[in-house]
Amino acid sequence: MPRLRHYSSVSKAQESRIRELERQLELAQEENAKLKAKIAELERRLLQFENPHTPPSLRVKAKKRPPKHGKPGQKPGHEGFTRLQPIPERTERVEIGTCPHCRARLGKPVKVERDVIEEMPEPQPAEVICYETLHYRCHRCGREIVSVHPDKPKSGRFGANAQTMMTLKRYCSRLPHRKVTETMREEHGFTITPATVWNTTKSVAGHLKPGYDEIVRMLRKSPFVHIDETSYKVDGKKWWHWVFTTGDATVFAIRKSRGVKVIREFLGRRYKGVIVSDGLCSYASYGGKRQRCWAHILREFKELGEKDLTAKVLHDELRKLYDSINEALSKGPPPEERRGIYKKAKEQLQWLLAANRRGRSGELVRKMRKGGDNWLTFILHPGVEPTNNRAERALREGIVLRKIIGTLRNGVGAEVHAINMSMIATWKQRGENPYRVLKPLLCCG
Repeated sequence: MPRLRHYSSVSKAQESRIRELERQLELAQEENAKLKAKIAELERRLLQFENPHTPPSLRVKAKKRPPKHGKPGQKPGHEGFTRLQPIPERTERVEIGTCPHCRARLGKPVKVERDVIEEMPEPQPAEVICYETLHYRCHRCGREIVSVHPDKPKSGRFGANAQTMMTLKRYCSRLPHRKVTETMREEHGFTITPATVWNTTKSVAGHLKPGYDEIVRMLRKSPFVHIDETSYKVDGKKWWHWVFTTGDATVFAIRKSRGVKVIREFLGRRYKGVIVSDGLCSYASYGGKRQRCWAHILREFKELGEKDLTAKVLHDELRKLYDSINEALSKGPPPEERRGIYKKAKEQLQWLLAANRRGRSGELVRKMRKGGDNWLTFILHPGVEPTNNRAERALREGIVLRKIIGTLRNGVGAEVHAINMSMIATWKQRGENPYRVLKPLLCCG
């Protein structure tokens, strides 16, 4: 407000009061400007915890869920599952010869009840074995012949079974090193230290490295690969936990970079398949065929739609388009029909994004325009999914373990972590038992 400069028509007391009010107004305006700047900074910081991609566990304040009605449990029409009763391996019975009340002799039982119970054997103590390696000298050719027991471990002081159990407890059961030592001691009387567990898992990773490299080579030949990344602490510093997953293989990697060089490291410079990902600029820099994640963009429009009517309308229309495409593809159309679906969907999507929008809705619309045809790649390529949920599901194991251990010590630990988790995830993906696959790899036989 302009300052009053002439006070000829007012008394000295009124003039003094006006000047005091002006000073108070200036102070209030300065304080208001500071508060606005502080609010803007707090809102910026709050976006790290309150945005469409923030998991529920990190949200500052969880939204109230609408009250549920009806009975708990499975819904009508849900197909139940009953665990099949196994065939008994042995039968135990207790026969009574005389009546405990009157001492009369009992004949044959008038009724037999059978209860099939599944029991586990008691924990077995650790066994100490001495393997003798015999060396021979052939009298005819002069060569040295060595006999090696097939159950002898390839390296280390612990047997293949012990190494397998420590590794699976660490990466399947998600136990810290200290907890692995406790369970091994309680179940088998196995006295080890956390450092021993670390050295064992490091040795196992060394034996699994050739299999890890083979999976990376398989990625490069796959028709599609889902990629995602999340932050991970290494020595207290921010690194990135990457996942590359296909239909039957998963590769984890922990790197300092979130850039395109990590993608080139695992997929090569010219990957011929389709990359399914979110909107990180590293994927756009890599080039090639891409499928942008519909789940991410729909989530953003839905979140904004709670405050903006325009965003809500766009979300509803995009959702209808997405559902109609999936319904058409669920019938398994031939390539010619797929091209027709693609052309129709592309025209409809361009029409939805044609109008210029302002504010946050405009930002999301421009984001979709920037994605171009990458939103509809899945229509022309059978097997490619329209969302990146496959990669996000694969990352969950690593995220849960991150919450438990907090940080990895160094780059060596990051490499061991990535190799062991990759192999275990791949075995599970293929329906294999990690224990049955891992143990033979650690034996000499």
